[in-house]
Order: sequence, then structure tokens, then C-alpha cells
Amino acid sequence: RLRAGALEHYLKPRITQDIGQSLSTGLGFTTPTDFELRDKARLFETLGKRLKLGAPITTSLESAQEYVQDGRLKSALAIMSAQIQDGQPLHVAMLNAGFTSRDAMVVRALSDSGQTFQAFLDLAAEAKARSSRNKALDSALRMPKIMVVVLLAALPAFFLLMGPQMLKSFKQMGPTVNIPESIRS
Repeated sequence: RLRAGALEHYLKPRITQDIGQSLSTGLGFTTPTDFELRDKARLFETLGKRLKLGAPITTSLESAQEYVQDGRLKSALAIMSAQIQDGQPLHVAMLNAGFTSRDAMVVRALSDSGQTFQAFLDLAAEAKARSSRNKALDSALRMPKIMVVVLLAALPAFFLLMGPQMLKSFKQMGPTVNIPESIRS
């Protein structure tokens, strides 16, 4: 027998957002937990196309290891393939292989409706968009980063090299400098 509300708990899953993961990947505060985005986009796009044509997921994962260049992603594909062959559902295999929980939950949601290929195609489009956004952001912030480095290097040099010279010249001037009345307080 089920308690009141227990069935509702299973039929309506609770969706939460991990703010820490969003900040780390979106704003770059910490090391990203995701794979290299171009490789990931290519992988997801290829998986989506192959699944749409009816290819088995294990065959698609094994062939993907040939063209993926990111070492972490290759390892994840091998783990994922082994998990699926052991009978794990696709989304669980993705989680165990190191894919983000968001990616795995997207695949789970669309797999339940028989649209697994669409999940991978959507994730590929998102990874491409994130990759191009990251490139544009890096490009836009390149000059400000350079200016900050130059400023941080120039300020200590100014105070250590020019400061003593300025003090020396002020001492040499002594009380002979006439300051206009309009400037004096």
C-alpha cells in the first residue's frame, strides 16, 4: 500500500538547479566540470544522428572513441559503453561516466518519450552555442585582461622607481617654489 502523496512523488519528479555548477560553468569562477565543448558538441550531434537512423547506442559510442580528441571524454565514452552493456539505463551510464547531471536528465526525460536522438541533438546545439559564447567572451575580455596586467606591473614600478626621484627633486626645490594664492588653502 502507498501512503497518500507517495504516488505523486514518483509521477512528478522534482527538478532542482545546482547554483554552484551554474556559476562555475557559466561565469568561470572555478575550473569547469564539463568536457571540451567542441568535442562534446560533435559527439552529441553524431550520436543524435546515428540514433535517429536506428544505430545501437553501444556501436555509436564505440565508433565515437575514434574521432573524439578530448582524453577525458574518451574515457567517459568507454565507461558509458561498459555501463550500458552491463544493463544500466543511458542516463545513469552518463552520470557514472562524468557527464553533467543536467545532460543526463535531459537524455532521461526525452528517452522516456522515445526521443533519445532529439536529446542528443538539442544538447549538441547547446554545447555549440556555449562554445561560441565562451570564445566571444574570451575575445572581448582579452584587452581588459592585458590592461590589468600592465597596470599591476606598472604601479609598483612607478612607486619604486619614480617615487624616490620625485622626492629627491622636491627636496632640491626646497622653499623656493612659489605657490599662487589661488591654489593655497
